[in-house]
Amino acid sequence: MLKAIPQIFICPAGQQELRIDLKLPAGVEALSDWSWPEPETVWDGGEIQIYSGKQIFRRKLKIAGASGDITLVAAVSYQACTATMCAPPQTVEVTTTLKPVRK
Repeated sequence: MLKAIPQIFICPAGQQELRIDLKLPAGVEALSDWSWPEPETVWDGGEIQIYSGKQIFRRKLKIAGASGDITLVAAVSYQACTATMCAPPQTVEVTTTLKPVRK
């Protein structure tokens, strides 16, 4: 689970869509695609979907050969828009550290 950007908008057609690229270290593999929260649908001269406030995006991972703390880096690409304009596309790196517990 990565907690990311405090506010994300899903832009109208033709603009950059929200994308999360997770860089997995050796010994870690993805077991699923991303699970996305349900966006809010608003009317702004047309129906658009937005994320506002804090959002949680989930992805199941398998930790096999890794030992010790594991650092994950995700590149979050998005384009923020208002009713009248869109800012240039941006990519922000989000880093989190996992502390695996062995059973």
